Amino acid sequence: MISKLLISISVLLLMSCTSIPRKRPPTKAQPSAIEQLAQIKKRLSSPKTRTQANKQLDAFITTHAGTDIADDASLLGGHLAYESKDYGRAYTYFMNIADADVYSPLEGESLSLAADCLQRLVRFNEAIALTERGLKYKNLPAKEKIYLYNLRFSILMQVGDRLD
Repeated sequence: MISKLLISISVLLLMSCTSIPRKRPPTKAQPSAIEQLAQIKKRLSSPKTRTQANKQLDAFITTHAGTDIADDASLLGGHLAYESKDYGRAYTYFMNIADADVYSPLEGESLSLAADCLQRLVRFNEAIALTERGLKYKNLPAKEKIYLYNLRFSILMQVGDRLD
């Protein structure tokens, strides 16, 4: 009787455990995709072709999702939008990297930049939540960790919350 009870409890405990799904590794981009991104970068540097190049960059990111070059393209788009003070669009680009189902070494940086965009959009609660997510990221470089702590401190000071 006791053994059946112990077995039942252990089975219930095992069934209630959840695991975090692992991200799959990205696929290697074709050389033609690398060349295509280089051409888009050239067009982005010229004010005359920037609008068309932005559309091409968006299409490139969609077409090459899951490859090792898609995160580079998303980071590029995020930086361009951030420089033009389009923080909502920059946030979307940065979160494309963080929310992708493939692993990216740029995930920590993208979480930091996305949190910064949210702060600039005065979306403080979301920014604080994103800094928490970033600080839990396993492979976060020390530079990004310091940046997230400083950003978190700045947001909490603006909001007037006590520092945890």
